[in-house]
Amino acid sequence: MNFHPLSTPLILLVSIILMTACETEQAQTPESAEELTEHALLVFSKTEGYRHDSIEHGIQAVQALGQDNGVRVHATEDASVFTAEQLEAYDAVLFLNTTGTLFNADQREAFQNFINSGGGYAGVHSAADTEYEWPWYGELAGGWFESHPPVQQATVLRVNSDHLSTYMLPDEWVLEYEWCNYQELP
Repeated sequence: MNFHPLSTPLILLVSIILMTACETEQAQTPESAEELTEHALLVFSKTEGYRHDSIEHGIQAVQALGQDNGVRVHATEDASVFTAEQLEAYDAVLFLNTTGTLFNADQREAFQNFINSGGGYAGVHSAADTEYEWPWYGELAGGWFESHPPVQQATVLRVNSDHLSTYMLPDEWVLEYEWCNYQELP
């Protein structure tokens, strides 16, 4: 399967999420594969602003990683799934290149309760270009998008080699990407 060139960071991020989920299950050392609890990931890619061409490629990449790792993946752009009852079906939500204001007050509350109850979240690329009027989400996403220069090469440095999400990474590597500037970091 061929993926969009900018999918490499996405694949790395989702691999870390799935590896973390699988690590938790493997720590339980089940007697058989049937004893493993299936994990579920909601991929949310609604846009109310700029829409990245890579969204469909990203969904394909996440679905392939999910299939390879026993994780059920449901992709949607329908914000109505953000209710307490429907979010209970998922272990984590992946905001895949979302943009703009996506939720009403009830949907915001349901998502915030999901996270506060232990649900997982990861935001890919323009997830930081989302929900500017919702301070809680800005903290969750780690800041809001401001701008970006043209795609360029940079050296990425690993600053923590002890964390589960980074121990397997090299100390540094070169990556060509659309590096983003943020308005203000929390």
